[in-house]
Amino acid sequence: MALKARTVLFLGAAAVALVQAPAANAQEQQQNEPADNQTSDNLIVVTAQKREQSINDVGLSITAASAETLQERGIIETADLAKIVPGLSFTEASGGQPVYTIRGVGLFDIGLASAPAVAIYSDQVPLATPNMTTLPPFDIERVEVLKGPQGTLFGASSTGGAINYIAAKPTSFVTAGFDATYERFDHTILSGYVSGPISDELRARFAARVERGGAWQYSLSRPDDRLGAQRNVQVRGIVDWAPTDTVALEMGVTYGNEQSDTQARQFIENISPNQAALAPAFVALDPAPDDSRAADWNPDKRQRADDHSLISYLRADIDIAPGTTITSLTSYQDFDQSKPSDQAGFVGPSLAGAAGPAFYALSVGEVNNFNQELRIAGDIGDLTYTIGGTYDHKDVVEATLLDTSLTINQPVPFVPPYRYVAGSIDQTIEEYGVFGSFDYQLTDNIVAHAGVRYTNSSRSSINCTYDYFGDGVLGNVSAALQTVFQMFGLKNTPVVAPGTQCVSLTPAPDLTPDLDGTLVELDEDNVSWKLGLDYKTDGGTLFYASANRGYKAGIISVFTAASTADFIPATQERLDAFELGFKAPLANGAVQLNGAAFYYIYDDKQLRTVVVDPVFGPQNRLVNIPESTVFGLEADLQAEPVPGLSLALSGTYLDTEVTESFLSFNFQQNFGDFEGSELPYTSKWQISSDIEYEWDLNDGLLAFVGGGYNYRSKQNATFDTPSAPAPAYEFPGYGLLDLRAGIGSSDGDWRLTAFGKNVTDEFYITSKYEYADYRTRTTGMTATYGVRLSVNY
Repeated sequence: MALKARTVLFLGAAAVALVQAPAANAQEQQQNEPADNQTSDNLIVVTAQKREQSINDVGLSITAASAETLQERGIIETADLAKIVPGLSFTEASGGQPVYTIRGVGLFDIGLASAPAVAIYSDQVPLATPNMTTLPPFDIERVEVLKGPQGTLFGASSTGGAINYIAAKPTSFVTAGFDATYERFDHTILSGYVSGPISDELRARFAARVERGGAWQYSLSRPDDRLGAQRNVQVRGIVDWAPTDTVALEMGVTYGNEQSDTQARQFIENISPNQAALAPAFVALDPAPDDSRAADWNPDKRQRADDHSLISYLRADIDIAPGTTITSLTSYQDFDQSKPSDQAGFVGPSLAGAAGPAFYALSVGEVNNFNQELRIAGDIGDLTYTIGGTYDHKDVVEATLLDTSLTINQPVPFVPPYRYVAGSIDQTIEEYGVFGSFDYQLTDNIVAHAGVRYTNSSRSSINCTYDYFGDGVLGNVSAALQTVFQMFGLKNTPVVAPGTQCVSLTPAPDLTPDLDGTLVELDEDNVSWKLGLDYKTDGGTLFYASANRGYKAGIISVFTAASTADFIPATQERLDAFELGFKAPLANGAVQLNGAAFYYIYDDKQLRTVVVDPVFGPQNRLVNIPESTVFGLEADLQAEPVPGLSLALSGTYLDTEVTESFLSFNFQQNFGDFEGSELPYTSKWQISSDIEYEWDLNDGLLAFVGGGYNYRSKQNATFDTPSAPAPAYEFPGYGLLDLRAGIGSSDGDWRLTAFGKNVTDEFYITSKYEYADYRTRTTGMTATYGVRLSVNY
């Protein structure tokens, strides 16, 4: 679906936070331009407020890491950032879609068009969909994670935070390098880059990454069958051009193709309401063992994804006066998805004894996204300002195709159960915003902050549930039920014809079903803001206080339903955040101690819960929770007590609660008022630690040894109260131990690392799901070990 031609050239420059960790050795100096973004005491420098500052001068909760740090600690995917970012967690939605949560704030949804609670940026461009992060970031210079509502300086408003990746940029000297990794399960990763000048004004950088192998799961019914292989290809080109001293242009294009296997589920238990209709083989099915690798999937169905992503951007920085710069950022993104998911966790006769899989889903779709930002930044005396705007247009087409033989899918006696059903959505989203951020130096030690953003968004979609193979069974069921309803005066809308046309039993007010689907519209606007005050002592310790209101856009999600009432969208959510924190450099910079206390008031939080559909049975649907709260404490310690020894320890405590009456079903299909329940997918405790010791050998060599341990306490995938419990959806806490050791050149030209991840082979659960007849779960990665060689020229 082509993006409509746009001539909108107003608005836009990416309001994205940039972080630069200091170049720790010659390797990083070779990969990137010799940096001036280091303070005299070697502190990390950030541009989270649109100008270079020491991270200890910024009254925000920020975690920053260089490419070298990420590599050393085995941070390959965005999901791995939970190892170094206090309060960040990762899980997957039912179709394998990534879900990022910061301090208990996240969005569990499958829709390509669903605005995430944690926005992800690449080269200052907000990614069109979180699904684009299933491909690992590569050839990056740094990553920064901001916590709490973002929007007054950012290209996309979010309630949970922002994760910002900055790609390595072209250098003024010729340099090149490669990285090769081989690990357990014949898993291979190769990446490389070349960078340098083309002329005095023009520089370029090209990078590529290829990943193969890694089939780590085995089939319980076919012990020799394997799943989990990675097949990824990514390439990127960036060109910098500085035609004059006051104009700088940057253009980048990144392409990625993922054809990796999707993870198979583990069967937990049979919960069918119609035991008499079950196939004997299903009744006798045993639950999967507590083995991360053990699972099952249908060998006759495709298990390989086929996703394509394109991110292109053009940035222009123009100095119009000393200290005043106009920045424009124009981007276009295209994402095509075809992601299968065998969600049964077992193989054999279908639940009702008919042919076909128990539950197989294929999520297909396309996103076309145009984004334009424009800002002006400068100083007037003691006032520093940034004023700008954004425009965003998305066209999204997606569908979830289900091949299923559940026992509950026979709503009318003597009518054959349907097997094929699909939910589709054709959606257009337009959003614009204007923002301003202002910092004022009240005294030498005190800075006041203020920011505001107005956002207006419009969503329009056509939703449809239909029989995608066109055998007419689902349509006949719908038509028969509607005819009965009409006979008793319970339905006045037309009976929708069977076949591949959209079916509907009971239209809701203001939603009009027809043969093309149900029109759903959502128009919203909001004003987000931020106030803050920083006090920095003469000794260098920063104390800060902030109050922040953020919004996340509403959602019209893809959904299979027999009633158009289920297509009612989830409206925008609001988060009011209050935070007190400090950043203290100690022992002449050898120790850095940060801490924060925060309190969030969450209005209309978007969350998936259960509704009972008259035909399809229990279904997940996005709803709004009236009010909930999050209270938390966070601490982060970095230390170098002696030369060569580095220590890191961080932790987060969260106390979440639904604070207003909320009547619903939980995933265990217990109905109740969930006031007082904790929010799903939130652990009370999360602790991360790392230690490394590096020492010099002779002949220009160095050696190192290190490891990290990460722990998170138990959590629940759904609401849980004494009156409506959900013990089946609780995951136990777990801890993961990683180890590493190796040698390298003292000048950083090369580094050889032997590593192990989850070396104790800890069994842990990442998510649980329930369908009409059974429960399944997904597990975390088993123990892996390997070697990595990095070389730079």
